[in-house]
Amino acid sequence: MNIVSMAMKYLTPMLVDRIATSLGIQSPLVRSAIAAILPTILAGITGVASKPGGGRQLGEVLSKQNTDILGDLGSIFGGAQQTEIAKKGNDALGDLLGGGAFKGLTGAVGKFAGLGDGATQSLVGMMAPVVLGTLAKQQKDAGLDAAGLTSMLMGQRENIQAAMPAGLSDLLKGTGLLDGLSAPSPAAKVQEAARPAAKSNSLGMWPMVAAAVALAVLGYYYFGQQRQLATAIPAAPTITVGNQNIGAQLGSLAESLRGTVGGIRDQATAREAMPKLQAMADQLSGIQNTAAGLQPDARRTLASYAAQLLPLLRPVLEKALQSAGVGPVAKPILDQIIGRLETLAKS
Repeated sequence: MNIVSMAMKYLTPMLVDRIATSLGIQSPLVRSAIAAILPTILAGITGVASKPGGGRQLGEVLSKQNTDILGDLGSIFGGAQQTEIAKKGNDALGDLLGGGAFKGLTGAVGKFAGLGDGATQSLVGMMAPVVLGTLAKQQKDAGLDAAGLTSMLMGQRENIQAAMPAGLSDLLKGTGLLDGLSAPSPAAKVQEAARPAAKSNSLGMWPMVAAAVALAVLGYYYFGQQRQLATAIPAAPTITVGNQNIGAQLGSLAESLRGTVGGIRDQATAREAMPKLQAMADQLSGIQNTAAGLQPDARRTLASYAAQLLPLLRPVLEKALQSAGVGPVAKPILDQIIGRLETLAKS
């Protein structure tokens, strides 16, 4: 079972296109935003459930969800009920996560996808009943009480973390939305509190302390060197078209691409990365289409930024392709992405 995939299955390509049309946003951008929204909402909800009494609080919210809505999204999104549903979704998330966390969610997703506040809040509000409805259906089908609901979410933390697009976690730092992905469950906290203190042996903790210090020194040297070798993606220019900042979209895409490709180590990880890479290629195509209608000065600014990104991304892609079995799987889509970036850089 993967709770992220269970929620995502309701969002068919046709439905995403319908949402995009209703909001006046290109479909690739909506797909990118949804890929960020679903795991972030689930991470925040997991954080709520990990606190004492959180499972009961979540259960009360889910008891009010109409799971029938999951089968009727095609008529709701893009229809007369969309605005009302989105408002109710935002209200439910705000009450459940807290106002500060909700603001952090919309702010991070907006920056990640390069969307304005209004479009981001609409999308978050529309995704709320999808996530909450999926959880409510799972709770009902499995007959879960508050403790069972909490246990189920604790068991889904790896899936939620894996679904986070590269670069999104950095934008969510300080919001508290990711705390639940590393927090111990309430049951684990009780067990830890009840565990008696272990008696120290004659050597005490010194061997472990010495080993930790040695590892810290090695880690500092190795990862410090790696950070020096990794050049930061330059700040994106502000190029606004309607409610979309395509400069920010391109910068976010570059961060995500570098993170996703950097995680490719073999054929298996290449296959796992393909849906994200395809979404990035689609998003880049949307940016290209928008760029074609820019004024000359704005087009030159975007082209200059794309030209800065190319030398930062090529080495990462080339390194991934050197791994055994990766080329046949990932090379076509990576060539497509680089080709589109090169076209942008020349526009």
